[in-house]
Amino acid sequence: MPSSTRTNFWSADVKARYWQDKRQHQDRADAEHAGREIAEIIDDVLAGLTQEEHDFIFFLAYSNMRTIIATHDVTVLERLVSKKLLRLRPGVGTMFMQSYQTSFSVPSAIWSALMERRDSMADAHNTAAGGLIEELRQRLGDQLEGIVPIELDAFDES
Repeated sequence: MPSSTRTNFWSADVKARYWQDKRQHQDRADAEHAGREIAEIIDDVLAGLTQEEHDFIFFLAYSNMRTIIATHDVTVLERLVSKKLLRLRPGVGTMFMQSYQTSFSVPSAIWSALMERRDSMADAHNTAAGGLIEELRQRLGDQLEGIVPIELDAFDES
């Protein structure tokens, strides 16, 4: 019987490259999930929003609504998801879908960047935060109909 030798393709070099690539991929996925890329350029992103989008994202920030439930077809929410300022939360069950509702959340790095700008935003409008919330609520009108905030302290997704 001829003797055969098997070539080991999993050398130390290949193994090191594999784990390095895996860590880099995980780091990129974590950064995207947290919204770090958008948070780094948040001022440019906010400057590019329509008035309605701007009002909505700051309404969420001033109202401390990082995560909300809303119907999935609210146009302003769809646009904010496409601009990566909001994301659809994974694992929304059939209970929500029967009502055409889903949950949206502001990624953690973007939320931190918005919190840093909250006071300066109220100063720019020359009003207290409470008055600004009411002003934004009036401007957004029907867009806020059916939106429910979710408290996530028990299972923070940062």
